[in-house]
Amino acid sequence: MANQIPITREELYEAIWSKPAIAVAKDYGISDVAVAKICRKLDIPKPSLGYWAKKKYGKRVRQKPLPPLKPDTPDSYTIHPTESDGLPKEIQDIIDQQRDFENDEANLITVKESLRGSHSLVSQTSSNLTKAYKDMYRRLELRNEGLDILVTKDSTRRSLLIMDALVKALEHRGYPVSIEEGSTTALVQDCKISFGITEAVKRIELTEGIEVEYSWEREWEYLPTGKLSLEIKESFHGQKAIRDGKTQQLENCLNRFILLLVKAAEIMKIEKVEREARWREYEKEREIEQLARWKRELEKVRTEQLSKSSAEWQKCLMMRAYISAVKASSEAQGDQPGINSWIEWATEKLSSLESQLLKPELVELDSIKTHSYW
Repeated sequence: MANQIPITREELYEAIWSKPAIAVAKDYGISDVAVAKICRKLDIPKPSLGYWAKKKYGKRVRQKPLPPLKPDTPDSYTIHPTESDGLPKEIQDIIDQQRDFENDEANLITVKESLRGSHSLVSQTSSNLTKAYKDMYRRLELRNEGLDILVTKDSTRRSLLIMDALVKALEHRGYPVSIEEGSTTALVQDCKISFGITEAVKRIELTEGIEVEYSWEREWEYLPTGKLSLEIKESFHGQKAIRDGKTQQLENCLNRFILLLVKAAEIMKIEKVEREARWREYEKEREIEQLARWKRELEKVRTEQLSKSSAEWQKCLMMRAYISAVKASSEAQGDQPGINSWIEWATEKLSSLESQLLKPELVELDSIKTHSYW
């Protein structure tokens, strides 16, 4: 595929109405989100939700006409195909397969309007809302008492409905959801991923006349926005959240979020293998460096020992010469009381010292390792 693909407004219009957006995206080597952005830029209408499912089963559908070109709207676009995130082919195939599944109209996740018959985790969360701690942004924090929902009171019902649809959809796909140590966790592709819903807050500067909920003085007040985001709480390289937008609501993005979870799981597994490989390399380098330090320490200890022993040996030589001088003087001057006894003691003592010095302590590397402070 070329690095650049020019396409006219009419060509993209024909493509987007001849096959689903995901198929068009594959043809041009971009994402379906990118296709949607280009359509908005060129003012191209897209098929509505359910269009392809109705067409598949022979129901009547209506193709929206291409509106006249406006003065400020471009009539063409140059597409730059993107790479597949640099992931191995077998991993990219898994992600593509999940994308195809999530883009199938038959698998569309629908958020109900009632909490009746909700998932047990949602019911547990709902019943524990009265125990929720309120943070400084007025959001209710359940901590270990339910699903990871950090929203204001007015957004709790909507958040629970979204979570109910998402949790059920995840478990239907074979990805069980649980609450572990206060985190909402899904087991996706044998990888535990924590996620939650968070409501954004808006910071405003306090002025006279604005009532605040907290008594202490401060310069800012935080107001709820009602804008929610579904966020992956794990650390990895990749997209971690989907948010409410001007035209986008989380209720219509749950299939995309599940795809995000699957992609996150695969990336996390790759990064885990890479981390383990880096750790093994680090350990190997650390062991080599530590061995070099031990050898330097051994060299230092042996050198100090040699210096000390040779100095002691030099003293022994001086003592031997001294004993010989005493003996010669005694013989020249005649016997002196006790001198022979001293000479015998001194000679024996010197022999003992020399014997010890001639059997130096053999310091080995294992000894250095045992007593090393490194």
